[in-house]
Amino acid sequence: MKKRWISLILAVMMALAMCSTAFAGWEQYQSGEWAYRYGNGSYAANTWIGNYYIGPDGTMVVNNYTPDGYWVGASGAWEPRWGKRSDITVPYTGGAYDGSIYSYKFESETYGSGVEHWSMDEYAFGSRTGHYELYPLGGFCFEMMDIYSGTTLGYVSVSPDRGTVYVSCGGQTYRAVY
Repeated sequence: MKKRWISLILAVMMALAMCSTAFAGWEQYQSGEWAYRYGNGSYAANTWIGNYYIGPDGTMVVNNYTPDGYWVGASGAWEPRWGKRSDITVPYTGGAYDGSIYSYKFESETYGSGVEHWSMDEYAFGSRTGHYELYPLGGFCFEMMDIYSGTTLGYVSVSPDRGTVYVSCGGQTYRAVY
């Protein structure tokens, strides 16, 4: 009788161990960034989850404008007092936007068809650390793509006075001033 109970308990434990359920909700990585996992196990990207915006890299955007014109603060939550932007603002070209860690230089070319093409170089401590293609998402926001891998990494937005850029990727936002 005792062996039967032990066998039954072991069978139930094995059955429970084989069950796996995907839980929807927020997840925080060890490095501090937040991501949202759907019930089917996939991660959100390029979308609003409540009052929080998830960027193309799957992490919550903080301290930056979203592509649809809303400001999200340090907690990642939408801040309605900032209103919605609808202006058309592009970065200055040639000179550097300097931040506490990174500096950014923007270049623009216009092709024969009149299409404006943007790129951005990233510098840390005087050395170039990245070159990115920028694709307009609205009047002041660009999608940032790694030119070598073709991977979308984040967003770049430009302040209304063109004096500040915000570069969001990997759950972090870097601010740089012209």
